[in-house]
Amino acid sequence: MTVEKQPQSRRAFLSNSAMGVVSIGFAGTTPGIAKARPKQQQGSAPPIKRTLGRTGIELPVVSIGAMNSDSPALYHYAYDKGIRHFDTAETYLRGRSEEVLGRFITERGVRDEICLATKVGSSIRNVERSQYRSALQRTFEGCLRRLQTDYVDILYHHGRNSADAVSDEITEEYFAELQEQGKIRFPGISTHSGQAEVLNEMAKGDFWTVAEVSFNVTMAQNQELLAAMRNAADRGVGIIGMKALGGARRGPDADASVPPFNQTAMLKWVLNNEEVTTIIPGITTFDQVDLDWSVASDLSYTEEEQSFLAERDLQGSIQFCQQCKECLPTCPNGVDIPTLMRTHMYAAQYSNFTHARMTLDEIPARQSIFACSSCTECTAHCSNSINIAARIDTLKSMYLA
Repeated sequence: MTVEKQPQSRRAFLSNSAMGVVSIGFAGTTPGIAKARPKQQQGSAPPIKRTLGRTGIELPVVSIGAMNSDSPALYHYAYDKGIRHFDTAETYLRGRSEEVLGRFITERGVRDEICLATKVGSSIRNVERSQYRSALQRTFEGCLRRLQTDYVDILYHHGRNSADAVSDEITEEYFAELQEQGKIRFPGISTHSGQAEVLNEMAKGDFWTVAEVSFNVTMAQNQELLAAMRNAADRGVGIIGMKALGGARRGPDADASVPPFNQTAMLKWVLNNEEVTTIIPGITTFDQVDLDWSVASDLSYTEEEQSFLAERDLQGSIQFCQQCKECLPTCPNGVDIPTLMRTHMYAAQYSNFTHARMTLDEIPARQSIFACSSCTECTAHCSNSINIAARIDTLKSMYLA
């Protein structure tokens, strides 16, 4: 399938910016940024579309993540805007996300006009290896029932973080069976940590077709991840970007202690990495849909966006945990800090307390926030400028009070 012409050729883009604006966080002229143009022109043209790897599915570069909203009206509104890819999971809002998307699809009668993705696996814990396939089956059958459909376009094995997790034979055999039955079109992997390893493992074979990865401007210097994304894309793996806004919306009602972020600049930065087919920012308001869609037709930067991307300490100000796990040896109690940082993101930044509690419950008690109760001062250290101590204090106030 022919991909519509992009703002820059792939060769020129990579030559100019080496996978995006890699000088993010340094002052001076930022390479790889297209010529600025008046802000009011954004969104006036048809959306840019890209092909999702070897699936052949062509999508607008802006899609929707349905993690935090249970409003069918929002999805009707997004569809009217031109959004055609909707992403959910069996754990989102404890299944309510799938139910709401299912209602929207049925009411609108657009099942064959959208690309629908869901995820299974993250809720299956403490299950014997011999029972894992049947657990996956029960979970997926519930997904189809809630979504009111007999197939999904993409089914992800959710939250995989290693090569071994990608090459799991039980899961691959079950997903292959679903594909043969026409219940899924394409098998995928979603990942929050160990992402480079996951992508490189996917690139070795020809089964896993779509990867959903966390990717935003805080990762501009992560050469291992950038190389893995190129490798996977070159092998035909379609890449969908999540966490493009660094894990949170920054609106007028946001915490006053958190600096304002230029959200359109952050969205465009991700999409100016052409390995990314589309992004799935989560939405809870109509204004958020409008903001996201405003970048869909033009990925060049305004002067204001250029200035934001050239700031020295974007990584420190955005405070996005990259799940690199380098902090683990710095905690004397062996606490699972990366998962606690995700818990903080869901609770304090998304205001999705249901998902925050589910994420917290995934952690064994000896490695969870409860192991922090005896510490008067957090000594854990982040190599990427995350204020771990402040976030641990917030979680303590939420869960240990």
